[in-house]
Amino acid sequence: MPSSSRPLRLLFCTYEGGGHVAPMLLTARDAQARGHAVLTVSDACNAPDAAALGLPFEPWRTAPNRADKNPAGDPLRDWEAETPADGIARLCDRLLIGPAADYALDVQALAAEFRPDVIVTQELLFGVMLAAERLRLPFAVLTANIWCFPTLPGQPPFGAGLPPAATPEDAMRDTAIAAVSRQLYDLHLDRYNAVRAGFELPPLPSLLDQPHRAGRILLSTSRAFDFAPAPLPEPFRYVGPKVVAPEWSEPWRSPWPGDDPRPLVVVSFSTLFQDQAPVIRACIEALSGLEVRGVVTLGPVLEPADFPASDNVQVLRSADH
Repeated sequence: MPSSSRPLRLLFCTYEGGGHVAPMLLTARDAQARGHAVLTVSDACNAPDAAALGLPFEPWRTAPNRADKNPAGDPLRDWEAETPADGIARLCDRLLIGPAADYALDVQALAAEFRPDVIVTQELLFGVMLAAERLRLPFAVLTANIWCFPTLPGQPPFGAGLPPAATPEDAMRDTAIAAVSRQLYDLHLDRYNAVRAGFELPPLPSLLDQPHRAGRILLSTSRAFDFAPAPLPEPFRYVGPKVVAPEWSEPWRSPWPGDDPRPLVVVSFSTLFQDQAPVIRACIEALSGLEVRGVVTLGPVLEPADFPASDNVQVLRSADH
């Protein structure tokens, strides 16, 4: 990676991925505050968030570009996946591989205009990564989460809710799940290598090798939320959570007195539509029967009026944690 002793030109690339957007924009803001020149690129619907942070912004031109956050415009629609294999296939078709050439073409055009020294990209934009390779520019991967791919040895399978392996049998289970997951991704390897060939890049042995070509993989979370091994292997780094009230958030004050002894329970699901209404209703019903104060936040795509509330449960679009 280039030395940070001089101001750099940094191109930050993300897409409308809900909670993935703010950490990228906040990282760009911090870089700009340190004297670096930055340009942020994302879906047009993220322009107000970039403007609120004083960031230069460009929407995607050829790549998928959402004008709003409504579920109807979500190209991934991952809540419709019925099996893990279906989910991976959908992810490859609609984000990792399907539009990869379009993302790459956009990055090439923007790089010709902005002339970045480094590209920073969200972990699912493989097209941005291959463009950086083609341009021979160093790139970093920034994720708003723990690492989602089965490529970090010693980490339990992402999304399965499993604790770290405590026995040899647990370790064998995790290794087997990781191997199967990689095989499911590699079912789509030939398609991706064909895209790379179109940009005069050599084939990859495995699809998930692509993000590991980054100089750094930055985990925008705390080790306290992760079961990853210590120390982290290269090229991983924890950089801590980056949180800001999004452009669509609304002010909120607690309706309960400060000395209310009941526990405060906060329920919050994705800021994107994930077909989460049924489980939210179940949470509201459960909280209504308990001696607690409940705060349920919905995000920008669901309406509070569509959910029941009670004396001890508030249903809100947002609440500052």
